[in-house]
Amino acid sequence: MLHGPSLLGTFASLFYLVAGVLAFRTMLAARDGQATIGLPRWHARVWLAASALFFLCAVSRQFGLEEALRASLRGELQVGQIYETRRDYQSVFASVIIVIAAGVCTAGGVALVRSGLMRRKGLSRTTVLAGLACGAMILLILLRLVSLHMLDAVLYRGPRLNWFADLGATLAVAVLARHYHVSLRALSRRGSRSRYS
Repeated sequence: MLHGPSLLGTFASLFYLVAGVLAFRTMLAARDGQATIGLPRWHARVWLAASALFFLCAVSRQFGLEEALRASLRGELQVGQIYETRRDYQSVFASVIIVIAAGVCTAGGVALVRSGLMRRKGLSRTTVLAGLACGAMILLILLRLVSLHMLDAVLYRGPRLNWFADLGATLAVAVLARHYHVSLRALSRRGSRSRYS
C-alpha cells in the first residue's frame, strides 16, 4: 500500500515525465524546423537539455536518488568525523552556488538584453524562457542537495517555496513546450521563415 510521500513522489514523477515528453517532442519538431523554416540549431539543443533534465528528475524522484545522494553526502561527513561542523562546509557550498548562480544570471541577462530576444514574440523567446525555467530547476536541486539549515527553512517550511519553485519550473517547461509546438506548426503551415526568432 502506498503511503502519502510515496504517492506524492509518484505524482511528481509523472508530472516530470509529462514535461520531459513534451520537451522531447518539441526538440524533434525544432530539429525538423531547422530544415523547413530555418530555425536556429540552439532551439533543438535547449529542448533536448530540458527533456533530459526532466526525465532525470522523474527517475530521481521515483527511485529517491536525490535523497540517497543527500544521505550519502551526510554519511561521508560522518565517516570523516566532520559531521558536527558540517554547517561550515554547507555554508561555503551554498555561498558558492549562490555566487555562481548570480554571476550566470547577470551574464545571461546582459546577453539577453543585447540579443533583443526577450523584446519580441516568437519561438526563440519561448525557448529562452524554457531554458530559464530549467536553470531555476537546476539551482533548486543544488540548493536541496546542500541542505543548509537556513535554506531548508526557506524551502520546506511556511509557504513551501520548494514546491512552488519545483512545480512552477516543471509547469513552465510543459506549457512552453506545448506553446512552441503549436506555434511552430502554424508557422510551418504558412511556410514562414521570418518570425521565428
